[in-house]
Amino acid sequence: MSDIITRNVKQGVYMRSIYNEDLYLKNYNKVSHFYEKLHDEMKNRCNNEKNNYSNLIDKYDEFILKVVELLKQLNIKSSIEYSLAISYLINEGYLSYDLKFIPLPTNMELINRFGISIISGRGCCRNISDMHNQIFKNLNLYNKKLYCSQKQTPFYNLKNKSANHVITVIEYEDVLYGIDLYNFNKLYRFKNSLILKE
Repeated sequence: MSDIITRNVKQGVYMRSIYNEDLYLKNYNKVSHFYEKLHDEMKNRCNNEKNNYSNLIDKYDEFILKVVELLKQLNIKSSIEYSLAISYLINEGYLSYDLKFIPLPTNMELINRFGISIISGRGCCRNISDMHNQIFKNLNLYNKKLYCSQKQTPFYNLKNKSANHVITVIEYEDVLYGIDLYNFNKLYRFKNSLILKE
């Protein structure tokens, strides 16, 4: 993924970022073209994965349904308890083929099902968040993957940065919270519409 260089005439500075929303909100053609091309590439990759790995995807979806059945038997009452149970099952290796899980990125990923990597025994935040997402969908519980910046970066610098982390947004007693299953189940509340505080 290459950066796009633009000239900000008002400020007289060069900005290097495809992530700066000012660029695509102002309908900057190069940024729009970049995202259209990226969308087409991702769509083609998804279609290829569906064709080449359909049996694996089907088996993973069946596995997720078995995990949902197990969780329903545990008499869990809230989305936070479900999230903690999912985190425990993943991190203790119960959802991996050899009962071991290493929280590290893997190069064995399908973008159709990032969570499938958990079964191989490795995964990072996007893999854990995606498996959580699939389980919550089948439990009919609210959840969204939230791509975010994990560093203590000054807010005014964030618009030129790409997301470097994924957490999950869940609903508990009509309030939205972020939960980071990759980093010891840290729970976050929304300080405002853009910032979460532990």
